[in-house]
Amino acid sequence: RQMCIRDSYSRFCFKYLAENDVEAIYAFPWPFDRYVVKWARNLSKPLVIEMWEDYACFTSIAMTAQGLPKPAIAREVTRIYRWMREVANGADRVVVPTRVFADRLHSLGITNSKIRVIPVCVEPSAASDPQPIRQKYNLNGEAKSVFYIGTPSPLHDLHTLIRSIKYLKSKFVFIIAGRKDTTIEEEVEHYSSENVRLIFPGRLKSGEVEAYLSLADICVAPFKFPQPSGFFPAKVIRYMLAGKAIVATRLPELEEMFMGKAAGILVPQEDPQALAQALDHLADDSAERLRLASIAKEIAKNHYLTQHHTEQLMKVLQEVL
Repeated sequence: RQMCIRDSYSRFCFKYLAENDVEAIYAFPWPFDRYVVKWARNLSKPLVIEMWEDYACFTSIAMTAQGLPKPAIAREVTRIYRWMREVANGADRVVVPTRVFADRLHSLGITNSKIRVIPVCVEPSAASDPQPIRQKYNLNGEAKSVFYIGTPSPLHDLHTLIRSIKYLKSKFVFIIAGRKDTTIEEEVEHYSSENVRLIFPGRLKSGEVEAYLSLADICVAPFKFPQPSGFFPAKVIRYMLAGKAIVATRLPELEEMFMGKAAGILVPQEDPQALAQALDHLADDSAERLRLASIAKEIAKNHYLTQHHTEQLMKVLQEVL
């Protein structure tokens, strides 16, 4: 059924492109969707594709978390890399969000002259009124508010954040937004502490995210990646644009996102004690929070707004026309 839908969609898109005088094709091809390369070849049009992440890396992590056998994972990873190589070789330019991902494509045989690095960008929504949230959860400022948003995924390492509770010395309110993970409830009971109050507001709409961010003192972004993935987490950009001090996992992609500057505190993967130490440090040092937040916001405003992505992408399109 999926293939029938894909075939119908492909025929519709090709018909539209053939009947309209397009000068170039720009697309986000998903794994195994080779249609976009065929369109460009059949229409003799230049093709620019954008890949946001190393799909093979993410697939490997997801399959490992499901307990699938290593040979099956290896076959799937090989198949995805074959697709990435085929699609990238069929394009005139390949846009990726990080230099880490560009290096991965180069290792697959894609020439550097074809690859362009353009960071993922966001357009922040207007914040809804935070006052009802403040009143609902009694956020009176006595404890520092720590904001986390993410899905219950092996990549978003919420477990390390929960395990950090037992090492914390300062008083905190943890606001953990996103779809609730039932496995977290058991950990919360095990690592509960008088110093930490946990709030689970559930999934948030766009304006609500900004409202919660306005109430936060610190934002956290723990990740769990066994290898560089080339991803560029949009939620960290939101943290930066909100002008918040950030504690995140030390990854090459986040170091690249911070442009080598002290825009946040980066801690080792799966190290709850180091995460707790960073949170305690920021809770006790308001000047440091403001300093980190200011640097992060300046970087985000100058590099990670939608207009910056659009301007750089237009330059790439001009290269192929």
